[in-house]
Amino acid sequence: MERYTSACNETSIKPLPVTSFPRSVFSGDLQSIMAPLMIANGNPKLMQMLQKESWPAPVLYTIIREIPVTRWKEFLRLLSVSDDQMERIELEAVPSYLEKQYMMLRLWSQSSGAKLENIYSTLHYMNLSGCAQELQEKLEQLQASM
Repeated sequence: MERYTSACNETSIKPLPVTSFPRSVFSGDLQSIMAPLMIANGNPKLMQMLQKESWPAPVLYTIIREIPVTRWKEFLRLLSVSDDQMERIELEAVPSYLEKQYMMLRLWSQSSGAKLENIYSTLHYMNLSGCAQELQEKLEQLQASM
């Protein structure tokens, strides 16, 4: 299995208090979750890109690299990706785990209502607030380079 490291370290993260579970887990209705998060002082360039049918590969890979591989399936389950969907992708003859992660996140990103806000709120719920902050910074850097 291919492994890579992220600057996000679970053990050094100060968790934010979480008072509720992400609604996507209970309802399965991603459209009912919060409005899209505007980053980089309201610049809509990245948000327009994310509202297209599929999110660009650089955005998906940036997200993947910020999620600890040991928490990957938990992360997807909280985003309402079913175990059956993940298992189907895992059974495909794909050369690397990174590619399987890409396919799983791409599947979620193509669901109706998939929003960046869902990713941030899920990371906070998982007590990975440091990862959420690093992800936001890296996406802002990515946006600036586009």
